[in-house]
Amino acid sequence: MIRNFMKNTFWGMCVCAFFLMTTTMGRTQGVVPRAGDLSVSAFSNNQDGIDGKKHVGIGAAYTYNLSRSVSVAAEYSYQGMGSVSASIGGYSVSGSERYQKFGGAARWNLGNAHHIVPYFVVGAGYLHGSARASVSGYGSASASGNGDYAGGGGGINLFLTRNMGIRPEFRYERWEFYSNGQSAGTNVPVYGASVFFQFGGKAKSSK
Repeated sequence: MIRNFMKNTFWGMCVCAFFLMTTTMGRTQGVVPRAGDLSVSAFSNNQDGIDGKKHVGIGAAYTYNLSRSVSVAAEYSYQGMGSVSASIGGYSVSGSERYQKFGGAARWNLGNAHHIVPYFVVGAGYLHGSARASVSGYGSASASGNGDYAGGGGGINLFLTRNMGIRPEFRYERWEFYSNGQSAGTNVPVYGASVFFQFGGKAKSSK
């Protein structure tokens, strides 16, 4: 359900942005060379949580535009994977799980439009997963695993005002966890959307 919601949100944002942009023609400036942007995002993927459900994650990023065509970004994301609790033999048992990603990305922006700028993206970084369990009267225990991820995809910069916009994006990633000389991996499609604010740099005047 959550995955379908994120897919529908992805396309819904594109449609809404199209109508919003009809009221901002001439006021947007597109990707500005040497400008930065800050963004916050929400996303979903195909990973089941400890409760057997899909969960929405959140993220933040700082992007710097090397030129109108190339942007680089530092990214962080957090995805809580749910929690469970039960009463077993008179004891209260609970558990929770989460993922965190720390990485970077590069975007290749297509065209010089001021309103709609599609792009290709590649990204990679560090992946950390952790879980915690507790039993009443016996305390708690935790476990964690480290790994890495890499992937690519595409998206659209949709400029709604001179400095602000939304960025629906899809990536297909490979996650690998390592422990005791062993590795385990999975392929992860990620659907997301972010709101960004661009600042600084030097823009060409709109005609």
